[in-house]
Amino acid sequence: MFSQEMSFIDTYKLLFFQHFLDLTIKDEEIGNDLIGFYSTGINCSFENDILKSTRDFINAIAEIGYMAKSEHISSYLKGLSISNFNNTESLYKIIFDGIGIRKDQFKIFEIIHDDKESRLGKSNFGKILKLTYSSTKLSAEEKAIIDKINEIIAELENEKQEKKAAEDK
Repeated sequence: MFSQEMSFIDTYKLLFFQHFLDLTIKDEEIGNDLIGFYSTGINCSFENDILKSTRDFINAIAEIGYMAKSEHISSYLKGLSISNFNNTESLYKIIFDGIGIRKDQFKIFEIIHDDKESRLGKSNFGKILKLTYSSTKLSAEEKAIIDKINEIIAELENEKQEKKAAEDK
């Protein structure tokens, strides 16, 4: 993703994304400029960069309050979902653990958009929710979320099977 074609402003956004994401999110003016840049920042990252940025991201979100930063959360998870890091479980675990409170972890799942591009990230985050809480007593709302997770996982698996069948023909 990184090229000499990147604009002057985008090079600064990349710098902020990789080194100062927590401080950037806390700044209303600069932080909001990054919402649409998360996908690019993630795609320009090496593994150590994305691990650090994800820790910084969720630490800032947890400090500010996730409800105030729902667009950041959706955009970041969408960026993960469509990146080469889409199945890097440790990234989703960092986000999950960074939230820490059960009801908030379920709310984060609901914040993630249901669009096609975000489904893999939503599914991977949901798998951690499911693994962590399925064997516990679930409220009706939590049960509905677990059912939604199962639905997304099944949809993705069906698409994978259909794609494989089409390639085998």
